[in-house]
Amino acid sequence: MDFLYRIATASLVLRLMHRLIDSPLPIEFVTVLLNDDHWIIRVKGPEGIPAHKKGDFEAFLDECGCSYQPNVRIQNVLEDLEHGQSALEAMQQYQVVVLVHGMPNLEEVQIFQKSFTMGIGSCPPSLA
Repeated sequence: MDFLYRIATASLVLRLMHRLIDSPLPIEFVTVLLNDDHWIIRVKGPEGIPAHKKGDFEAFLDECGCSYQPNVRIQNVLEDLEHGQSALEAMQQYQVVVLVHGMPNLEEVQIFQKSFTMGIGSCPPSLA
C-alpha cells in the first residue's frame, strides 16, 4: 500500500494525521512535505491489506486531497527518505520542507504552522 496525495491546507493534513493515529491500519511510514502552496503526503503500509480497508482509506484521502504525481525533485526526496536519508539532509539537498518522515506526528505540523505564521505575521492559505 503506497499513497501519494496533494493536500491544500494544514487543517486537512492534521485531520489525516488524526485518522492515521486512530486507525488500525498498519503503517510503515508517513512523509509530510510542504511544497510551495500545498502539502504532499505519502502513506506507505505493507502489501496485503484487505481491499475494503484500503478502499475506505483511499476514499478518506480523496476527501482530503487528490492523488499526486511528483516531479523528479519530489520523487528523489521521497526515495531518499525511504532509503534512510535524514529529513535534514533531504531538506538541505533538495530545498524542500520535510515535516514528518516516520510515524504520524501531529505536533511537528502544529509547531511548524504556528512558528511560520508567527514569523511572517500572517497565515497563508496552505497553513490554515
